[in-house]
Amino acid sequence: MNDPNLILQVVFYKSELGNEPVREWLKSLSPNEKKIIGTDVKTVQFGWLMGMPLVKKLVANLWEVRISLDNKID
Repeated sequence: MNDPNLILQVVFYKSELGNEPVREWLKSLSPNEKKIIGTDVKTVQFGWLMGMPLVKKLVANLWEVRISLDNKID
């Protein structure tokens, strides 16, 4: 995305073999679940710096986006 208002870019973890487990997991979700995740990630990308309940700092320079889906682990 080439939006000048974008503060953060999404980068998927890629293994040494080139696998992207998060991207593969996302593909397995329902359209509604994908929309929820996309909306929350977009909120973080354009609204950074934010905190709980959507974003939690894990360690220095590493945060997690905490998304709630019905019947799924956050």
